Amino acid sequence: MRTQYWCEECQNFVEEHLVEDGIHDGCGQEVDIYEDEEFQLRDTVEIISTSNPEIHGKIATVLDIKAGIHGKDLRIRTDDGLVVWIDAEDVVLWGEVSK
Repeated sequence: MRTQYWCEECQNFVEEHLVEDGIHDGCGQEVDIYEDEEFQLRDTVEIISTSNPEIHGKIATVLDIKAGIHGKDLRIRTDDGLVVWIDAEDVVLWGEVSK
């Protein structure tokens, strides 16, 4: 289980070191705390989406996480420098894919 901090004001997950006593240092608003087995900032992921063959199978780093009514999107940077937003269902934590 991972603990993640959601800032409603910023509409974003924030890193743990930016939260003190349940308050987001960036905007001063209270954060919601979630126990999550999913992604965190700076996680390494592998792209499993087959909709874009140019990025399928690439390794990337999670830069940003946006959650909304339609699910979770991740802004990632691939090892070769490409930065894109991708549906969280189109990636897996690196090392969890059986090859």
